Formats: sequence, C-alpha cells, structure tokens
Amino acid sequence: MRTLNIITTATLLFAIGCESTMVGPEYPDYDDDYNDDDTTYVDDTLNVLDIYLEIEVPSLDNIDGYYTIVHNIENYQTSTTLRALTGSYDESQKLEWATDEQIIVNGTVIDIVDSTSYTDEFGEGFIVLNIDGSLIGDTVTVYCTYSDDLQDVNFIDSLKVIIDAIPNAILHDPNG
Repeated sequence: MRTLNIITTATLLFAIGCESTMVGPEYPDYDDDYNDDDTTYVDDTLNVLDIYLEIEVPSLDNIDGYYTIVHNIENYQTSTTLRALTGSYDESQKLEWATDEQIIVNGTVIDIVDSTSYTDEFGEGFIVLNIDGSLIGDTVTVYCTYSDDLQDVNFIDSLKVIIDAIPNAILHDPNG
C-alpha cells in the first residue's frame, strides 16, 4: 500500500509540474515576425525589462545625485526643462509630475511643474520646472510616475534640485 501511495504521489507531482507556466521572458516566434520581403526582423514584443522610468535635467550638472539651478535675482522666474526616459516606444505614456514645493503668485499657490505630460515616439516626456526667488536656498524634490497598462507595471522616480542665486554683486560688477 505504501508503494502505491508513493507511485500515486510521484505521478501527481509529475502531472502537476508539467502543467505549470514557465516564468521569464517570452521569446518571439521568428517565423511570424518577419516583414514581407523576409529581410528585416520585426520584434513587436515588449519585455518588462525594456521599459523603465528615469528623470533628469539635461541642462544642469548632476553632482552626487543633486542638480543645481541658479536663479538670477533680477528676473522674476527661472525655468529649466526636465526629461523623463521610459523606454516605451510603442505607445504614448501619460506621465504624472509633482514636487514638494510650490510658489505663491498674486496670493495663489502654484505648482512649480505641470501635473502631466506625455511621452513621444522616442519614449521621452518633458516638463518645465519654474522657480522664483522665494525658493532660493531650498532643495526641491521632483517626482514622476507612470503606469504601463500593457505590462501592468507602475514606475516612480525622483530627483533633487538645489535652488541657488546669482548675487547682486556679481550681476553688477563694474569690472565684469
């Protein structure tokens, strides 16, 4: 009887094990993915490892994980463009943006980035960071997030921007 239980258990484990789904990347069926003249392989599959979210400030230097923007105190506002890289080329992605700082303009609280943007055909999305003199000396954290519905994956990234100022003495240096 014990031998029968062992054989039955082993058979069930083998049968159940053969029905399990493999985990890992799926490889395309090369026979179906060639264009009409059979010269170029077209890979229309998207692996979750190919999509990501990384935000940066192309016009500013990144030093130890911090970007520094210099506000000219003679101007009311200083702006720079932020870029989000997603790796999602097949469809436009809606990016959501936020910061931990806001400014007050004419008594109204204003976000220093717009709340949304969309990626282009290169998988890149852009937004403008607008600061004024009230943020000098602060470090602003900018957040970006998006959800890839095809892969059912959510992404979030952040970066820090130090707000510095050009002093009046440098702006009005008669020797300059």
